[in-house]
Amino acid sequence: MSARVQVERGTILVYRLFDVAQSIDLPALEATARAQTDTARLRIARAGGDAVIIRNPPVSVVLADEDVTLGAEVCRCQLQARVWEYGVISMQFHIPLMPMPWADLVTMAAAIEASTSFDALARRRLDDLLAIIAPSLDTPQLWAGTEDYVIYFLHHVSGVDDVAALLEHADVPALLLGETSSALSARTRRAINEHCFQYLKQDLAVIDWNSALVVEPSAAREVPDVIEFALTHLVEFRYYDDLLDEKLAKLYAAIGGSARRLRPTSYEPLSREAGTLFMEMTEFVERVENSFKVIGDYYLATIFRASVNRMRLHEWEGNVTRKVRLLGRVSELLSAQAATHRSHSLEWIVIGLIAFEIIWALAGH
Repeated sequence: MSARVQVERGTILVYRLFDVAQSIDLPALEATARAQTDTARLRIARAGGDAVIIRNPPVSVVLADEDVTLGAEVCRCQLQARVWEYGVISMQFHIPLMPMPWADLVTMAAAIEASTSFDALARRRLDDLLAIIAPSLDTPQLWAGTEDYVIYFLHHVSGVDDVAALLEHADVPALLLGETSSALSARTRRAINEHCFQYLKQDLAVIDWNSALVVEPSAAREVPDVIEFALTHLVEFRYYDDLLDEKLAKLYAAIGGSARRLRPTSYEPLSREAGTLFMEMTEFVERVENSFKVIGDYYLATIFRASVNRMRLHEWEGNVTRKVRLLGRVSELLSAQAATHRSHSLEWIVIGLIAFEIIWALAGH
């Protein structure tokens, strides 16, 4: 199927994304990091001017190269970190590709899927970076989870007259799934290939939930950058989903299983915590909805929407929104309990004062 398809030039982009803080002061980070390494602000644009406006563009930090073992091969990777203002850091491994048959690229994809080197290296280099940029972090909170993604970013492919013919003459689903051991079903192939997008005859994007193929002869990285932007939102939703599960479990334990031991005065701090979290989550959801604007570039807008759909961001947003509303309801109930406790306390104080006045009057009489 892919015997005559040859990859001539390209790069594999391996991502590991982390949530490290509530927010990051990017100007302060630039001032700190520039003294020790190279930094640059990201600008996503296509020919003809700015196509995508990000309210506060992330900072790219160039890090030292790393050697990564893939199967029996050792690959030299260019390493870069991209820092986003809402607390996400994307560690990127750039693996340059030499000319190779398509089947060899699929073998590399399988080795990337099986490798544990990227996780360990990304964590280690992230710790080094955080030690440098610590003063710019607002409320550091390194999430235990991570998000991974791979983009096969090809600049020149030979063996096909039209790039769209790759879907017929190259095993694109096997590449995106890193699958070499068995033949994929026709249904699986259709499910992947139907998420194919083209703007010009020379370019192509096939987006899956955990990887993507992007063919771009100009080597401009607008499409990978837009996919990465969607990934940062996925990381944020996953982080807040875990945080909400944790906080709700603690609140349920305090209100339910521990209700007999919970003093009435404890409702007020629980209510304040629930209310604070509710406001924080609401602000986050609103920020995600308003942070991305597309001006005059239908293709990048299409790529972003496709990435959002394949990563099921709307489902994650629905989960977070539902839990945020539940948290708001818990906050209201706790506030009501605190108000009831204060009301009862005032009633007892009034009763005590009346009793005191009666006793005092009788004693005086």
